[in-house]
This record gives sequence, C-alpha cells and structure tokens, in this order.
Amino acid sequence: MLLLSLLLQLQPARGTFWRGRDCRDWDGGSYPGRQPFRGDETADYNCNGIWGVDPVTRKPWEDILCKDFDARGIIYIGDSIGAHFHFPESWINPLLISEETLHNYTEPVLNELDWPHLGFATGFMNTTQPLLITGVTDSLYLKLRSRNRCNHRDYQNLSRNGASSYDGMTYVESLARNRSNDKPVLVIYGMYGNDVCNRFSDAVPHMTSRAALHKNVMDVLNTLNAVLPYGSHVVLVGLVDGEFIYPTMAERIHPLGQFHSNLRYDDVYRWFNCMEMGPCSAWMNSNVTLRKVATLRAQQLSVVLKNIAAKEQFAAFSLHYLDNPVPKVMWNWKQEGKPVWQLIDPVDSLHPSQMAQPLIARVLWEDIIKNFPEALGDENPNNQRIEKLFGNQGGH
Repeated sequence: MLLLSLLLQLQPARGTFWRGRDCRDWDGGSYPGRQPFRGDETADYNCNGIWGVDPVTRKPWEDILCKDFDARGIIYIGDSIGAHFHFPESWINPLLISEETLHNYTEPVLNELDWPHLGFATGFMNTTQPLLITGVTDSLYLKLRSRNRCNHRDYQNLSRNGASSYDGMTYVESLARNRSNDKPVLVIYGMYGNDVCNRFSDAVPHMTSRAALHKNVMDVLNTLNAVLPYGSHVVLVGLVDGEFIYPTMAERIHPLGQFHSNLRYDDVYRWFNCMEMGPCSAWMNSNVTLRKVATLRAQQLSVVLKNIAAKEQFAAFSLHYLDNPVPKVMWNWKQEGKPVWQLIDPVDSLHPSQMAQPLIARVLWEDIIKNFPEALGDENPNNQRIEKLFGNQGGH
C-alpha cells in the first residue's frame, strides 16, 4: 500500500521507453517521425539512423533508401493494457521475495509499474530484469520497423493506467506530430476495459454509456483530424470481454498465499470489492449476473466503435475498426493445449502477462494485414541494404 501511495504522488518520468529517442537533443528540429531535412545529407534530422550521401551517385541516402516507400510511425493511445502494466510477483510472493528482487525498484516505479518497452504496442527491447519480468518481446512497432527500416524509432505510447474514453482528449493533446513537417502515422486507439471496469460495488451506474463513448471518441478523432499529417490511418480497437477472468483464476492460489497455500484469487477479489479498491469489480466477482452485464456493456461499446469506423470520414486519415485481439489469443493458446491462466499477469490477474504480449501483437498485425494493409505502408525492399550500411541505426 505504501508503494501504491508513492506511485500516486510521483510525477511520471516518461522517457525513451515511451517515445523514440531524440538523436540531437540540442536541436528542436530533430526528432523521430519528421520528414528528412534536405534529404538528411548533413545530419540525421529524423533520427532513424539513415543520413549522409552516397559517394557514387551523390544522392542522399534517405532519398535512395526511403523516399519511395511510404514510411510511417506508430502512436498507441490506450489504458494500462496498452502501457503493459505489470506488478512484479517477486515483490509480494513470500517464496520469491529477496534483497536481490527489491534491489532495483526505481525504474519500474518511475514508469508507473508500466513496461511499454516490452509490450505488444511499442515494445522494442528484451527483458533485462529477469527477477522482475521475463519473456520475449515483439510489438506492432517492431513489426512496422521490420517492414520498413526507415520507420526506426518512430513510436509513441500515450497509454495510461486507469484511462478510459473520458481521458482520450488529455492524452491526444500530448501527441507529437506536425502536419507540415512529419511523416504520416498509424494511430491505434485501444481503451480495452476502463469504460466498463471500475472499483465500485455498484459498478453498472459507473460504466460508460454508449452516448458518452460516442462523444468521447468523436472528440478524439476530430482532434486527430486537425493535427495528423495527411495520409495517416487510425484504428479503433473494440473492448475486451473480461468475463473469463473469474472462472479462470478464482480457485487458484494468489502469490500472496503461496507460502501457506491459503489465499485464493477469489479471496483477493472479495477484499478488493469490499474495500472498493479493485481494478474491475464487475468482472473480478463471483456474481455471474454482474459479470454478464459487464460483458454486454463491453459488447455494446464495441459496436459503437465499429459504427463510428463504418460511418465517419476524415480528411487527414482513413478510419478502421478491429475486434479486440484477446479472445483470438486465448483461443489459439487453448488450441495448443495450454492453460489460459498463463496469459494473465499473476499479481492483479487482470492484465496480459509478458507471455501474452507478442501474441497480442501478432493477432493485431495479422488482422491489419488481412483487412487494411495500406495502413502499414510499403514493405521496403532496401531493408537489407539499410542494415548493411547503417547497422542497428543507432539503436533505441
């Protein structure tokens, strides 16, 4: 509880885990995602690691390798799932806790217990703290970068713990994109659950209505239309159905109870709901009727998003809709004979685990490829040449 209190008081310290690294900090005109300045002949103004001039043709490398292949960045607007919230089990499990597991807590705390650098949206590095989080990393950003190496470092993660559609405008205002100078971008709006999830015992009145969601999302889209470079794409992702959480987790032993095997997730849920401090009282609840009401509301709100994508048009971007990827991830997992609980983060039992992150990225990517591949830009035939000439392009 003390750690949670400290987290609430801290100002966020969001750096390159959340946005691509500026390669020329002293120059406000140099940043990931901008169009090359005079072909980036003399410096790497767009920070993708490609600059200079071909000594044979005297043409800028940016023109040769990138100009004709529709480079673009990715911006993810979401909640704690998009931010990849994860509370390390080794901090509370009596069988795992040690001086070593508590040695480096500063970085996770300053990142609000989020791990966007390892998540499905904008992850880009492998885990370096195996006592705190383990698993492989793959993401929409890495896939977009592999498709076109000119997209290197062009990512922004604007997700926030607890965010709902009511917060969308606040996060869009922190979006960094300039219509005049920057490349088009793929924006994914994925508020997975907080328009349904809340901490209250009377959860239903606190759920977002269909009319409110429509207004909130339209406000975000109209703002994006005013700032995004022309030729961008925006994807609305449907809400998750969390009804599976309780039957999957309720009878399992929670990490807090591992030492004596005497505390189940159902016990934790009942305590959360009694204190009105849990992340999702409707789905993390033994009340079957309440869980079904929450699922119905999530489905209704997803229909709102789907209808917006079908009916609305914008000058700056094309608008698309995708169903939430979690059901397909779980179905694929079960087809392989694996238990669903492995896909759920063990401490809060609400967020996808590190094991689930690359699977979510794969489902979203495959769905985009199937339904609107133009949102991803061109596949660059010069990728191998870029790697040969510029190596890891300055890293991340």
